[in-house]
Amino acid sequence: MKILHHASLESQAIYTRPSAEEANRMLQKADRRMRGLPEPPEPERPKPNAGEELAQLLLAEDRAKSDRKRQSRRRK
Repeated sequence: MKILHHASLESQAIYTRPSAEEANRMLQKADRRMRGLPEPPEPERPKPNAGEELAQLLLAEDRAKSDRKRQSRRRK
């Protein structure tokens, strides 16, 4: 479970939003429940540590900055 460490829910949203994999898994689970099918056991997945999460966020931020720079150069 992720915890709130920001002053507002809005600034926390990006960190607590489910990944595409988590959302897909939840939708599949709901579909099976609605059709009355038994739920398969959840596979155990290693939880990322804080360092890995931070590294992923920093890499995504760097890529976004690079993309913005490339786009601004193309406009000139």
